[in-house]
Amino acid sequence: MTVRFAQLPAFDEVTAELSAAENLEPSEAFTRLLEKLVDHIADQLEATANDLDSASRIVFREKGPSRPSRESAVLRRLMMRTGRTSERMSHSHYTLVCLERIAKFAIDRGRDWIGAERITRLQTVSSDLASLGQFVEGLISRVQLLQDAVTGIISIDQNDIVKVLTIASVVGIPPILVVGIYGMNFKYMPELNWAWGYPFALVLIAVSIALPLLWFKMKDWM
Repeated sequence: MTVRFAQLPAFDEVTAELSAAENLEPSEAFTRLLEKLVDHIADQLEATANDLDSASRIVFREKGPSRPSRESAVLRRLMMRTGRTSERMSHSHYTLVCLERIAKFAIDRGRDWIGAERITRLQTVSSDLASLGQFVEGLISRVQLLQDAVTGIISIDQNDIVKVLTIASVVGIPPILVVGIYGMNFKYMPELNWAWGYPFALVLIAVSIALPLLWFKMKDWM
């Protein structure tokens, strides 16, 4: 007896296949049900692998010119998407472990009433479940890799923005200092009487901007 609150295609397919059988044996229904469950889980894992391939192409693609805000929004959505995939993988792994325990228990304890032919099928099911378990572990590792990569890319983008703001603030300090000096209202300032005082101040401001930029460029900080 099972209590279900959602549609389970494996149960429905086995029911449809065995509904016309005249002599229905419980062991046959049990074996077919495990086989169908393994098939459905394998299909789901294949779809998940394709989804991860798509996510991987987005993460590791060659970036073109795009706004940082748009890129960050894409990566955030991708992070949520891989997080949901990780949860599904955890549920799938737990399901595979449970089914493998069921299959092994039936093989060990049910040899007298299941039959040799169905025991062989259950052994195949057990092998498939073990292989799928390894496949799920590989998918979980890929999910973790993608999440780490997305986190690293977001961090790098944020660091680039902070670097630009830092350079802009540092470059802006010398001209502000020059403007502040020549903006003082002292009575005696020799430059006020210079014919070329105003152009001299503009050139001094330009030089005070260019020197920090040249320094950053020489240090390969920009």
